Amino acid sequence: MSKEFFGALMRLLSNPWQPVALAGPQPCPYCRFTGGSAQLRFEDVEISVGVNNLFVPARDEAVVYIAPSLIAHYIDAHDYCPPAVFQEAVLDCPEMRSFAYLKRIKENGLAVMRPAG
Repeated sequence: MSKEFFGALMRLLSNPWQPVALAGPQPCPYCRFTGGSAQLRFEDVEISVGVNNLFVPARDEAVVYIAPSLIAHYIDAHDYCPPAVFQEAVLDCPEMRSFAYLKRIKENGLAVMRPAG
């Protein structure tokens, strides 16, 4: 996976739009002793992990991919590689909360939502 993809993912996760919020942070189930870091920094972007969900609308499909913010930690610390279709959607995603983003969410909103991994 590319550095470009990871940077785009981090930017989307810096202030994600989400229609629902879940109660409380979630630790990483793969970090046996620490539960993983609550913060992750890449270049000039810092995010909280385990507290948000990311909704990424695909361009050419009536699909919205959903991923927990821990996805960035899974990629960085546990060598997780998301499916290519998710990576493409992240790279093609309009700026979070922009009119173009919300329009695409609305266009895809009636579709089946799929987990990102």
